[in-house]
This record gives sequence, C-alpha cells and structure tokens, in this order.
Amino acid sequence: MGDRQRKSVCGCIVGPDIAVFALVIVKQGENDIPGLKDNVLPKRATKIGSFFNLGKEDDVRKYIVRKEIKSAKKEDTKPYTAPKIQHLVTPLRLQCRCHLYSLARVAEKKAKVAAIKAAHETAA
Repeated sequence: MGDRQRKSVCGCIVGPDIAVFALVIVKQGENDIPGLKDNVLPKRATKIGSFFNLGKEDDVRKYIVRKEIKSAKKEDTKPYTAPKIQHLVTPLRLQCRCHLYSLARVAEKKAKVAAIKAAHETAA
C-alpha cells in the first residue's frame, strides 16, 4: 500500500498489481529501446577498467564514451562532452599522496624525539 505501482515498461503493458519486477534482456531486436542504453557505461575508474578488461598500464581516459553536442553558434564543428571519471589516480594525485605521507613520517619522528627528551628530563 502506498507504493507507486508500475503499469508499463518501455511501452509494454503489464498487470496493474505489480509494483516491482526485474527484467533480463535475452535477445536484441532490430531496433534499440529508447532510453535503455543511454547511461549504461560506468563512471568510476576501476569499473571502467573492469568493463573494458584493462590493465594497470592502460589509460582509462581513452575508453570514455563521449556524447556529441549540437552547437547553435558553430554548425560545422562537433563538440563532444565526456563524463567526469570518479576515483581517477593521476600522477599529481600520487605526488600529493606521497608528500602527505612524508609529512606524516617527519611529524612522527619529531614526536618520538620530543618524547625521548621529555623522558630524559623527568629522569634527571
């Protein structure tokens, strides 16, 4: 009670009493179903790599599906847009991470030296 009841899926009429159902596409027909495969590809870098069976050395950015946009100002050019890749590990990101880890190691050494000095001062 209270849930939205789905009465059609892509133009196919089903029973009015069915709230949720799962579909598996077994065979593709002559025409594509509109809206079904618009945003199928993943955005996360690791999922893109597993989707296209890429290794660590392959560049994930080359395997993004780009959409063509019609420009009103320039009719002869075809600009493309691509989704932003989430969790993309770039050389700059690795450099920042390495720098943060080195700062943490320096702070740890300073804390150890300060603790040793404090222990010697209390003992003397």
